[in-house]
Amino acid sequence: MFGKLVLPLLGGAPAVWNTCLVFFQVALLMGYVYAHAVAGWMGFRLGSIVHSVLLGLFLVFLPLGLPPAWNPPIDSNPVPELLMMLASSVGVPFVALSACAPLLQDWYSKSGCTEPSPYFLYAVSNAGSFAGLLGYPLVVEPCLTLKEQVWGWSLGYAAVFLLIASAAVITRPGTRGPDLVPGPSSAAGSPINRFRLLVLAAVPVALLQSMTTFITTDIAAVPLLWVAPLAVYLLSFVLVFSGVHPIPQNKQVKLQSGALICVVVWAFWVKSSWLALPAVFNLFALFVTAMLCHGELSRLRPGADRLTEFYVWLSLGGILGGVFAGIVSPLLFHGVMEYPLSLVLAALVRPHEKSGTGPRSRHSLDILLPLLLLLALTVGIRHLRWLLETAYGSSSILFLVIPASIAVYLAAGRPVRFALGLGALVIAGHLSGVLDGNLRGDTLFADRNFFGVMKVQVDRRVDAVTFSHGTALHGSQYRSPARKREPTCYHSLTGPLGDVFAYVPAMPEGRRVAVAGLGAGTMACYADARDHWVFYEIDPAVVGIAQNYFSFLADSPSETRIVPGDARLSLRKASDAYFHMIVLDAFSSDSIPVHLLTREAFDLYLQKLAPSGVLVVNITNRHLELDGLLGNLAKSLNVRGVIRSDSFSDTRGKSSVTCSSTWAVLARDAKVLVPFQEDSRWRELSGRAGVRTWTDDFSNLVQFLKISP
Repeated sequence: MFGKLVLPLLGGAPAVWNTCLVFFQVALLMGYVYAHAVAGWMGFRLGSIVHSVLLGLFLVFLPLGLPPAWNPPIDSNPVPELLMMLASSVGVPFVALSACAPLLQDWYSKSGCTEPSPYFLYAVSNAGSFAGLLGYPLVVEPCLTLKEQVWGWSLGYAAVFLLIASAAVITRPGTRGPDLVPGPSSAAGSPINRFRLLVLAAVPVALLQSMTTFITTDIAAVPLLWVAPLAVYLLSFVLVFSGVHPIPQNKQVKLQSGALICVVVWAFWVKSSWLALPAVFNLFALFVTAMLCHGELSRLRPGADRLTEFYVWLSLGGILGGVFAGIVSPLLFHGVMEYPLSLVLAALVRPHEKSGTGPRSRHSLDILLPLLLLLALTVGIRHLRWLLETAYGSSSILFLVIPASIAVYLAAGRPVRFALGLGALVIAGHLSGVLDGNLRGDTLFADRNFFGVMKVQVDRRVDAVTFSHGTALHGSQYRSPARKREPTCYHSLTGPLGDVFAYVPAMPEGRRVAVAGLGAGTMACYADARDHWVFYEIDPAVVGIAQNYFSFLADSPSETRIVPGDARLSLRKASDAYFHMIVLDAFSSDSIPVHLLTREAFDLYLQKLAPSGVLVVNITNRHLELDGLLGNLAKSLNVRGVIRSDSFSDTRGKSSVTCSSTWAVLARDAKVLVPFQEDSRWRELSGRAGVRTWTDDFSNLVQFLKISP
């Protein structure tokens, strides 16, 4: 909710969401440290009074909101300003709220209650998180504006204050029951067990975040797909700390072994694009891993005297896992390499089976056997695979991966051997993919930043250089000198965009065109020598790719300029009524730049357009139908619009550089749209009844999801 509040001011950079995520993780840790201090340094009565009073005092921070005079810089790094704003507005009440869960458990244990254990309240807390996770995108966001959400959250905070204060008043200190007296489990305070707590808390979080990145990057960028892994993660906490064990631990170990192998084989060997099966494998692997790790956390939980300290270490471990997967890895790796590393770690930290014990001499085999497996797979890939493919076709890869998978599974009883064997499968699968890629063409560039994974490759089948971002093709260029200036992909001459430049009359003095989203710079093919084009691009890596690996910009006869930064924020600096055409083509993979598709954003575009200018929007998407959204926006702004979808031709661009696409054209002057209306391929842009127009105060992706992609 708070991240959405700041998007219109800070733009759609992932740094906004990443900064919010890191801030709230750190604030959660601060809340747990505060709870530990209150529980340890103050008695029950004084501690409950202090916390209740602080919760009441922090009501002055409500309702939540942005400072009226807050104007963050758009030409420099906004992260420090955002952190300061978060700390001064939502930080203090959030820290106080996050301390409530461990403090309530501490009060419960000190009240003399013996059954059940106070840790059941942690299961209740995570059940609340689970409900909030599903409830926000499915119930709250579709029904309430941001302003209404802020007031609802503020009322909820006030209700929590009243409930906590009531609990502090009615609860009386008592004698601890025998189940709550510090016992052997209090050994969790030793350095080695504290380290185990950190690791067991960090690995599921690292697996959660890296899996989310993987399935939304390499499988499908489906909106809200990230909800499923987080829901599975929270569900494991609910089950473990409520004492519900639907699967015995020894069976969890066996199921995790099979699930991890299936994930590795599917992700690094089969590489199928079919969404359902790999997503199920991944989610099940996360579930059993989280159950195993959180089960160990539950087993290591201390007595009531160290309860709040336990949550401090758990929170710190979660931060370490999140920082590794969300911040460090994008800086270190070109691909989503934290995912296979997290899978190997998940195999390594699982409990030992009885069969895993044995003479110390066997420990050397835990390293030697995986090395031999890797050697055998490498030799097989390089020398035997081609012979097998000649005889049995592409499915012959199964002759290599199935025996190797069985060998790894047989080592499931020894975590080190199993983890290293899993790593051997990953490395060999990666090698296999590299060889396949070399057959199709060279990889000229591969990089990853907070905007996603980008690759520039040569596709020898069509003799073109292609640029992909996540799972989506973002540009391509023929290598033949005769075809280098030919627009391709979503921008082809035969597609909707070709019609736009054919039907919209040129200006005697040349067109002034603004383009949100650079891609490979393909759109510069439509530029005339008299034109002036401005490309707005938020990702510096994309600018480098367009300039260094494609020649569309260099070959353009017009004056072209690239403005770095968020398009909506940068457009504010342009003169009113300056542009003859504004083109929105700013999608990352299939992700939706929500802040570019609101009523306030379109007001800005129309303000910068000349009276007879046109607004052109690329709404090509595999998972969302956005024509109704644009239709409602057009109606609310009193402008007319037309839309065209061209025929399907390999959307992923793997055998062609012509892709299906959907474009809409909006204009205030109805005369501009006459040529489009005379073309039967174009139709009037109509809205959707019963669907609210998106504003900076309201947006809802769920209502535009396609039933089938």
